[in-house]
Amino acid sequence: MSGKSLGTRRRGIKPGGNTKTAFEGLARIARNDDGLLNRAIGESLVTSGLVESFETEKPLGTALRYDSDLYVVRSGQPVRIEVMWRTTTGRAEIANYVLTKLGNYAKAIGLIE
Repeated sequence: MSGKSLGTRRRGIKPGGNTKTAFEGLARIARNDDGLLNRAIGESLVTSGLVESFETEKPLGTALRYDSDLYVVRSGQPVRIEVMWRTTTGRAEIANYVLTKLGNYAKAIGLIE
């Protein structure tokens, strides 16, 4: 979100017990209503100055209905953010999630059929 390239990332150390417990609590909340967490993330991004504004669950605005978890405006440009609330996952599952989301968006805007 800072606008700087991340470059190639390396895997970090595994999270400790307290981190896992805290995230599991957030994932539990997300299963019932991820809008609460998405709103908190959006408010944090605005407060930190990384974005000017945000909306939660913003529709893409096409015949196919897809909503973004967060729609933010950064440097005057719109950015859609999707959050993957999973307590356990792997690289392949993350890649599949991202590619599915990209495919859905591409279909919705008519980029692919």
